[in-house]
Amino acid sequence: MNHIHLYAEKMANRDMMHDHLKDAFAFPQWYGNNLDALYDLLGEIGHPTTIRLHHSELLEGYGQRLLKVMAQAAADNKNIWFVPVYGQ
Repeated sequence: MNHIHLYAEKMANRDMMHDHLKDAFAFPQWYGNNLDALYDLLGEIGHPTTIRLHHSELLEGYGQRLLKVMAQAAADNKNIWFVPVYGQ
């Protein structure tokens, strides 16, 4: 199983968020830096993968949309287990 650890403190704004996601998932250069592109690439994950988003309580606005996209991707792709972690 693959384990991806994301950290809300590295997602202070939209650009930082997508840079962190691109690094954590090793997305290709053509990654679109938007939530639709994120959802599309998460849909391509073909191996069991746990995604932990640490300090999820720090996310506001666009970050809350990220949480919804991650949850939807996990619901649609049975290879993904999304775990928002609060306080850690």
